Amino acid sequence: MLSPEIKAVREGAHAFAQLRRERQSDGLPAWLAHAEQRTVSEMRSFATGLRQDEAAVTAALQYAWSNGPVEGHINRLQMLKRQMCGRAHLDLLRRRFLRTPHAEPAQARSLPMPVPAQREAKVA
Repeated sequence: MLSPEIKAVREGAHAFAQLRRERQSDGLPAWLAHAEQRTVSEMRSFATGLRQDEAAVTAALQYAWSNGPVEGHINRLQMLKRQMCGRAHLDLLRRRFLRTPHAEPAQARSLPMPVPAQREAKVA
């Protein structure tokens, strides 16, 4: 049997997830008002945090685009920079940043070059 607090948090989380899934920005103020009235302090704290930047949350619910891929690339570059800080020269850093394993072309592998057929020596 679930406690009333856990039930309230679960229902609030499901309602917020539905707002997010269905991109219902007009339902956000009502959800925030309801969440701020809850007895669970974590739920109130979450709603207060969303209320502080309500314009951004509303925009996130309205628009479909995201800067997630850009942030991912920045995170990867920062991680590489921190790994290599003080341990490499600029040429190694440049190679590490610009040539990732998945970006190398298939022709980059060294294949043995065919040897031209040698002419048979004519016996005199």
